[in-house]
Amino acid sequence: MDNTLYAVASEGASLESPVSDQAARAPCYLIFDASGHLMETLVNPVSEVSRGAAPEAVELLAARGVTLLVAKRFGKKMISELASAGILHKESEGEAGHVLRTLLGRKE
Repeated sequence: MDNTLYAVASEGASLESPVSDQAARAPCYLIFDASGHLMETLVNPVSEVSRGAAPEAVELLAARGVTLLVAKRFGKKMISELASAGILHKESEGEAGHVLRTLLGRKE
């Protein structure tokens, strides 16, 4: 059984929401299992902090067991924090649900 959990940094809580251009300060994280089932929608508690968002965001994702995070852009600190936590990252843009289906190699 594949225990991979994907997180998509999102501007909103729906599959139609655009992927956020800020990985650490995304308003939401949509958490999916390896089959593409939406498991959880997390409101990001550090989306509006001025400093130190990356470590807290990564801690939140790591606590959920996320193994790969998708966002439009990643800052250097976020990349470093993700690597330290053993979480992979991928840059992508578009609707969150579409991006995940593409990542999983599925057609619309």
